[in-house]
Amino acid sequence: MTGATGFLGHAVLRLLRARQLPLRALVRRSGELSLEPDEEVVGDLADPPSLDRLCQGSNSVIHLAAALGAASPARMHAVNVEGTRTLLSAACRAGVERFVLISSVAAGRPHHGPYSRTKRQAERLVIDSPLCSAVLRFPVLSGPQSQLESGVLGVARRSPLVPVLGGAPLRPLPVDDAAAACLAAAQRSQAAGIYTLAGPQALSFAQLARCVLQEHGLSRAVVSLPPTMIYPVVALLERIWGAPPITVEAARAAAAGTPPSSPRAEQDLGVPFRPGVSAV
Repeated sequence: MTGATGFLGHAVLRLLRARQLPLRALVRRSGELSLEPDEEVVGDLADPPSLDRLCQGSNSVIHLAAALGAASPARMHAVNVEGTRTLLSAACRAGVERFVLISSVAAGRPHHGPYSRTKRQAERLVIDSPLCSAVLRFPVLSGPQSQLESGVLGVARRSPLVPVLGGAPLRPLPVDDAAAACLAAAQRSQAAGIYTLAGPQALSFAQLARCVLQEHGLSRAVVSLPPTMIYPVVALLERIWGAPPITVEAARAAAAGTPPSSPRAEQDLGVPFRPGVSAV
């Protein structure tokens, strides 16, 4: 697995440990994971020898690592596209049986910006490869210490007012369900192609923020602002800060909402997207 240090990566690692399944993880430096895999390979996506060591003798590869947020377009291309290409080559050399790319619903909207565009390009590389592969497009993920939760709490702890972006409904997916889908895609031969996954509840950003605040016992006013008001402010922050907490592309993605799950996702992945699950 790549990307084991991230929010989703940690959940996948936790699930693998619970099921006593062996894992070899790519890390930038030894000991950086809070949960230890069976084996660590020190390296990165630009280092083919480390990727050869990662893939050698493996049945499946789960590729979570990606450049996002305020990373430059060049960095996103290097990691998301060229890194995926290099890892695919290593997987082919090692005779890996299955390759799972963790993507984003943003890949369905490549016109939004460089992250969406490079994830779409990575998807094409995986689907066009000779490997048996699956691509999972995830929406915003929910759970303790998620980006959604951290963002809302970060504002709420500094202000009595929590401004959020208006737009189409979001369907956040609980991170443990996302982890189960990753593992299913790596194990089930019928899982092939591109799957869009969505959570059980359609909620506005304002409703999600109120769920987070209620979960943490915070009373704050939540104000929903139209995208046309948010975009210019975020664009200005990008120019001033360089690495703001939200980018224009991320704002566009949030305003566009979450598309529905692929019709065959539950059948092929065997993961029930349970109705009524808490959004936070």
